[in-house]
Amino acid sequence: MADCLGVMIMWRTYGSWLAGDERRGRESLCAYRSKLLKKRPVVLDDTMKRVAREALMRVAGEGDVEILALAVCSDHLHVVTGPVDDGIGRVVAVWKTAVRHALYDAGLAGKVWAKGYDKRFCLDEKSLRARIDYVFGHEGCLVFAFFCFVGFPAPTESGGAKVGVLG
Repeated sequence: MADCLGVMIMWRTYGSWLAGDERRGRESLCAYRSKLLKKRPVVLDDTMKRVAREALMRVAGEGDVEILALAVCSDHLHVVTGPVDDGIGRVVAVWKTAVRHALYDAGLAGKVWAKGYDKRFCLDEKSLRARIDYVFGHEGCLVFAFFCFVGFPAPTESGGAKVGVLG
């Protein structure tokens, strides 16, 4: 995907959203699906959010994918990347596994992630900036930027992740 400037990727913690969720006005379906869960939904506290952030930055720094923005929320993560050459599914699988292992080491047991992930391609600078702005809009989440736009200061540390510059 040579014309792709970046990708916004999102994945959820286990049990954090159920089809028929009450927010969608379908209480009975939500209650039914809640009973099907094998364990309680995973909610990351501030300590676990930091663990997830550090693990993701570490594994991203080992690969070829540039992280532009990251939001670690109690029930999901958003990552905006530069272009992904190795296949998004493979990259997400590596990231989810690395973060899961770090969370296990920090004391979170059992299934951590829901199946799958969502991806949104950024085919121009406008869509890339919109995705980054969307990630920054997540209140109550640990939000980090690893990029700078020309005219804005660069971040002081990247935790091992590559730092991007958008012109």
